[in-house]
Amino acid sequence: MDTLYTNEKCMDNFNDSAAFFQLRIGMWIDGEFSWIEMSEKEYHIQNCVQYKSFAFQDEHKSCLIDGHRISLENLNNRSKEIKLYVQYEQTKPLAKLAYYRPKDHLLSYHIEEGLVFINGKIDEKGIKQYTVTSADQINEERHLWGNIRKGALKHQPLASRNIVSAFTLESFLLPYEHTSADIWKINAINEENGVSANRKLIKNRLEFSFER
Repeated sequence: MDTLYTNEKCMDNFNDSAAFFQLRIGMWIDGEFSWIEMSEKEYHIQNCVQYKSFAFQDEHKSCLIDGHRISLENLNNRSKEIKLYVQYEQTKPLAKLAYYRPKDHLLSYHIEEGLVFINGKIDEKGIKQYTVTSADQINEERHLWGNIRKGALKHQPLASRNIVSAFTLESFLLPYEHTSADIWKINAINEENGVSANRKLIKNRLEFSFER
């Protein structure tokens, strides 16, 4: 495991900017979508999948990392196709540019203090679908699905104003099967440190204390 340490000035700036990124999580199951209340840490979704969420936050080489580990269990005697929907909105327009980075398979925001990287994984697989657009493209239900019945996002790889982004982590749960997903946001002072932290998260090489 890597040693965690703090750059105080950097972390203060990142804490200020991190407060303006609002996370929303939803779950798509067999053609139906439901929002998950972020205040709820454990409940049943559509009476068939149990959801549990554990938050984490730490610092690594001038990066502030925060995210969630999500436990999912199929309570049904039928297999379920699931898509964890992750959306980030800005309550203050800090980012001037955001886009999907194919090389690192993550979403990147450019802010004054540095960079914000957003990513996740489920069953050791990364982002399946993604979209980066302006907030005026959000529909009345406040999501970015292009075809909700098919579970297909509107595909757009880049935006430059009033930015909102979303991605999916997708899996197929057999009857009574359990899996877990991680989602995270990295505020980095530079690209090198942010990419390094992201790779370590993908490879489970950072150790965190999880809070219910």
